[in-house]
Amino acid sequence: DDGRSYSGYVGLTNLGATCYAATSIQHLYMIPELRTAILNATKTGKHDLILYELKRMFAFLLESERRSYNPKSFCKVYTMDGLQLNTGDQKDMTEFFTDLITKLEEM
Repeated sequence: DDGRSYSGYVGLTNLGATCYAATSIQHLYMIPELRTAILNATKTGKHDLILYELKRMFAFLLESERRSYNPKSFCKVYTMDGLQLNTGDQKDMTEFFTDLITKLEEM
């Protein structure tokens, strides 16, 4: 069954070791004011690709009838410590969350 879960929410596919990112993103998505701000945000310059992929992901989580979203394109554009996210490397959730929040503040 590939339909939306009975809870009404859409999940994020774990790409190997990306549960730290999925958890952070899903927590942010569940804050209605933040979700609306991200969906309505315009170009930022510095983090345009990240914002684009985050908006795309949030729109999918909001509107999709599928069970999950594959965040592969987000992982390809997101950099941490100057390096692209490696979906096979586990990261510290707090470090990722702090990095993501910092980028959102810069946007």
